[in-house]
Amino acid sequence: METKSWLKLLAVAFNLLFAALLLSYCSSPVLRVREPARIPSVSPPPKIAPTAVAIAPASEPLPKNEPATAEEFAAALIDEQARRDELRRAQQRRLKLERNGRTIADEAALASQGTVDWPEALQALLEETRRYTAKRPELKRLKQEERWQREEPVKEALTQAKSIAAAFYQRDKELQRQRDTATLYKKEDREALKKLIAAFTAGKNNAVDLVDALIAMIGRIPESELLAALDILAKKTLPKDAFDLCRANCGLKESQATSAVTTYAAVAPHDDELCADRATLQGRCLPLRSGPGPFNRSIRCLPEDSCGLVPTGTRRVVPDFNTGSALWIEVIDDRGNQGWVSDFYVTEKQS
Repeated sequence: METKSWLKLLAVAFNLLFAALLLSYCSSPVLRVREPARIPSVSPPPKIAPTAVAIAPASEPLPKNEPATAEEFAAALIDEQARRDELRRAQQRRLKLERNGRTIADEAALASQGTVDWPEALQALLEETRRYTAKRPELKRLKQEERWQREEPVKEALTQAKSIAAAFYQRDKELQRQRDTATLYKKEDREALKKLIAAFTAGKNNAVDLVDALIAMIGRIPESELLAALDILAKKTLPKDAFDLCRANCGLKESQATSAVTTYAAVAPHDDELCADRATLQGRCLPLRSGPGPFNRSIRCLPEDSCGLVPTGTRRVVPDFNTGSALWIEVIDDRGNQGWVSDFYVTEKQS
C-alpha cells in the first residue's frame, strides 16, 4: 500500500517537472513568433509649382564654377577682358557707322547749298542789279525817299546771298572736324578772283562774268573774300551813298531831326544783351544815336563785331522812308554811353 503511494507521488513530481521544463522551453525568445514588420506609410511628394528659368543673354556667359587654381583664375580674367574688349570694339563700330551716316547726310546738304542755293541766290542778285540799272535813268525824276526805296530789292538780294554763303562756310567748318584732310584755299583761285574783280571794277568785264566765277568759287576761297566780292557787285550798281547809314540826316540840324520823329509806341522791355549784326551791316559800323530814328545825332559808331549792348527796356517805333516804320531800341554800350540803335542792325547775343 505504501509502495503504491510512493509511486503516485513520484509520478506527480515527474509530471510537474516535465510541465515546468516544457513551459520554460516554450517561453524561450528563440521560439517566439515574430510579428511581421510594419511598412511605414509613405506620403506623396508635395506638388512644386513650375518656375521660370532665367536664360542669360548670348553676350553674357552662364555662371561657371569658381576657379580652383591660380592658373584657372588668371585664364578667367583674360577671357573676361577679351570679352569686354570685343563688346567695346562692337560699340565703336556702331558709333562710327552712325557718324558716317550723319556725315554723308551733312556733306549732301553742303553740296546742295553750293550747287543749288548759292547759284539761285547769285542769279537773283544779278537780276535785281539788272532791273535797277534799267530803271536808273528814270530815278532822277523821283524824290529822294522814292529813289531809296528802289534800292531795297538789290540790298535784300545781297543780304540773302551773304546769308547763304555764311551758312555754307559754317557747315563746311563743322564738317572739317570729321574729314581726313582740312579745307585748303588755293592761291591761284584767290588770284583769279582778284583779277576778275579788278576787271569788273574797271568796266572790262560785266556782272555776268563775275557772278559765273563766284558760283564756282564758293568753298574754294575764304569767306571774307567771297563776301567782299558780293559787296563790290552791289556797290557798283547802286549809288555811292546807298550803304551810308547816316545819309538820311546829312545837312539836318538836331532840332530838325528831333521834330521828324512824330510817332512813338511803347514796346515790351527787352533784357537780352545785343550785338551788332554783321550780316545786315555788311562791313559798316553801327551808329549809336541820341534819339530814336536816323535823323538824330550819332554819339558813336560801333564796330560791326561789337557786343555788350544792354537794353534799358525802352523801345520806340518811328517813321521810316523805306519800310514805313522802324523799331529803335535804347541801349547802353560797353563804355557807358546811352543811346538808340536800329533793331534791323542788331541781333541777340548767342549764348
